[in-house]
Amino acid sequence: MREWYLVGSFASGFELWRAKTLLEGAGIPTYVQNEHSQSIWGAGLLSSFPLNPAFGPLRLWVPLWAKTQAQTLLASEGLSP
Repeated sequence: MREWYLVGSFASGFELWRAKTLLEGAGIPTYVQNEHSQSIWGAGLLSSFPLNPAFGPLRLWVPLWAKTQAQTLLASEGLSP
């Protein structure tokens, strides 16, 4: 993903969705890596159970042009992983 920047890896689906919602609310597009494999084979993104480590952490990506704004927003909400 050459034109995208990894803003964080999350071990909790709840934290990932908080970050994703914050960024998208500010007009920043996002992409979540491992979202579907965790939903199918993990405990579910919004469950209280840990994610399945066999599929890796949930990774949140933003376009490269939004890197600084995304990092600032996540840090302001305490969501910097």
